[in-house]
Amino acid sequence: MFVWIVGLFILLLFIFLLDALYVETTDFKPEDYPSLSDKEMGHLRSAIKLADQLPGDWSYMGEKEPGQEHMEAYRYQLAFMTYFLALVQYHKTPAYREIYQRATDKFIQKMLRKDAGSYWPEVSKKGKIYDPDLKEFGPGWVDHIKDQNIMYSGHLLPMLSIYKMLYRDMKYDAPGSLTFVWDWIRAVRQKFEYGHKSIAEIIYEQFMENSYHSICCEVNVVFPEWNQHPILGLMLYDHDYLTNYSVTGRV
Repeated sequence: MFVWIVGLFILLLFIFLLDALYVETTDFKPEDYPSLSDKEMGHLRSAIKLADQLPGDWSYMGEKEPGQEHMEAYRYQLAFMTYFLALVQYHKTPAYREIYQRATDKFIQKMLRKDAGSYWPEVSKKGKIYDPDLKEFGPGWVDHIKDQNIMYSGHLLPMLSIYKMLYRDMKYDAPGSLTFVWDWIRAVRQKFEYGHKSIAEIIYEQFMENSYHSICCEVNVVFPEWNQHPILGLMLYDHDYLTNYSVTGRV
């Protein structure tokens, strides 16, 4: 009989605790938590829609000119939409990440397309606007990662660093996981293979190779603002890989 009384007491105590817990949790109000406004949700839906477009479909991302030299260039749109997605996930919906991860990955893949870097072979030949003493154009080069193109590589790096930090997906760590293919009908097909690590190292070396510790965004031109993006990318990279690229040296 005593055992039954004790059991009943424990059961009643358990029910009381559950009821108290229920009362406590019902005091939470959804409006007390971060949420997306209708305008923010519209921006989010628009970014996801653009990410889901088939490779090579740049609908609703038109530029004034086809050369990808202006502020409407695909690389800028892809980068800043990635930054936007990261901010929304981290500050607004930290427990939900699947749709953001998929879209960010697609933006990175779109950055690898020739469309996003088509301006560089011509821009890398220099020009008299930024080099008045220039007598003739240089040969230029196709690889838009290796040198003096921080307006491309300087955005790709933070995109990769954001993806690694938020989603712990290491697929871009592998050498050759980022492959750029340059293929003209009348030219030899060229392929350039990189990984997250090699891009970070190239950017770091470019920062350190001159006394002003900056990288050209076009040949013979440095804008301090454009150098902030790769620095932020290196800061995130340092956090993940325990390097010291963004400060004074390397590990």
